[in-house]
Amino acid sequence: MEALIQARQEQYGSSSVPLYGTTTRDSSTTAPTSPTLTTPGSSTALSSQTTSASVVNSSSSSTPTSTASSLPSHSNGVSKGALAGAIVGSIAGTAILAIIGAALFFRSRRKSTPQSSSSGDSDRDGVELVKPRARVQALSGSSPISPTGGHNSQLDLIPFIPQPADDQTVSTRIQTLFDHIGLHVDNYYVPARYESISPTPEEAFRMESYTSSSVTGSLTAALASRRARRPVLNHVLARHILQAIQPGGSLYPPFMESHGVEPGSAANSTGAMFAWRMLTTRLHAQYLDTTSEAAQKNIATLAEGFSEVFGLYRNPELPDADRRHHLVSVVKEAAQLSAWLFTQPCSFEFSWSAPSPGSIVILPAVMKISDERGDKLPVPQKMVEETMTQI
Repeated sequence: MEALIQARQEQYGSSSVPLYGTTTRDSSTTAPTSPTLTTPGSSTALSSQTTSASVVNSSSSSTPTSTASSLPSHSNGVSKGALAGAIVGSIAGTAILAIIGAALFFRSRRKSTPQSSSSGDSDRDGVELVKPRARVQALSGSSPISPTGGHNSQLDLIPFIPQPADDQTVSTRIQTLFDHIGLHVDNYYVPARYESISPTPEEAFRMESYTSSSVTGSLTAALASRRARRPVLNHVLARHILQAIQPGGSLYPPFMESHGVEPGSAANSTGAMFAWRMLTTRLHAQYLDTTSEAAQKNIATLAEGFSEVFGLYRNPELPDADRRHHLVSVVKEAAQLSAWLFTQPCSFEFSWSAPSPGSIVILPAVMKISDERGDKLPVPQKMVEETMTQI
């Protein structure tokens, strides 16, 4: 190649002979221009060599272009492959986290299922049925009508609760009955100036059915003492009547042949008795009528029984019919007091204390044991003082 160039320089006599076959890398020129040679012998060989060199150079110059065009394109310096890998990885990571979260959720739900089942009822298909809060409270064991009493507002008895009488009115009505019991004994039974009376064995046996723990020894022995006769008879009559106007007694409402309330039964809890009394007062007022046949029968039975058993000690100066009639009026008054106390929101009881030797409790103390809402009082309130005397 160098020899060819040197020969041409010598031919033209200049050093600036153009070099045919050299490829110009200008972007506007795609191939070298070959001039036509006039020398017959050498021009053909030169043209052939120049053309071959041009083809070779042209091929080598085009190779980088095609190679560059085959490389992957870039987006902000990140290849498409890396971007696709990141997307696939994020999707896989999200799926894994979702699976883990679902597993933890169902695991915690299985643990909480026994607790949720205990707070409500479930049907046979496993669907949880939760009772409303108000109904749970109404049906629970800690409801207001529990045996220990308690607040009864949740029973919604307010429309059935009457206005309670004041304490003074209650005390006066009870004390009035006590006075009439004492008046009956004073007027219709043997005064202390009479000689002692000895009952027959049959009469003594019937008298002993009226005895109580407040009487020391036998009742007939106590009545044999002229000093003790009046207070003992007063005590026996008062206790007999007051027992009849308490729950389970024959003069305690409702006045029916049988009302199913017995002292000491579960129905006698403070809360239950309060609800029963208030509802009976409002819904079944006929059961509180002391003029009803059942009430009149019970009144007559009690009065006649006492008059018959203790007729041996009656005052012979007064007609026996008057004695019996007067006692019926006293017992009827007791029945009316019983019905009135039954309608009161507050509850009362008669308290007989143990007597000291040589003494007897003639009349008991009266205690208020629950308030106007039916709640049991922490400390009972004394309404009437007891009456005690020496014998």
